[in-house]
Amino acid sequence: MWENAIQLSKELAGVYENEMFEYEMLSSLLRQQAKFYENIMKAMRPQPEYFAVGCYGQGFPSFLRVSPSLSPPPLPGQG
Repeated sequence: MWENAIQLSKELAGVYENEMFEYEMLSSLLRQQAKFYENIMKAMRPQPEYFAVGCYGQGFPSFLRVSPSLSPPPLPGQG
């Protein structure tokens, strides 16, 4: 997340410095880039969550349906 922003800001900094000569915008961009580096070290990053999704029943197209050899997950309390 922050790493992508840093990469893009580096590309934009090159444009500001070498092509457009926008030094005020460059200084603002570099301050923002410094904040991105600080966020990498200090900001809480949410842990990614993954969910398994299964389509059961004839109401779904066959390419989405769970294979008949797989059994559905147990219901809560039946586990």
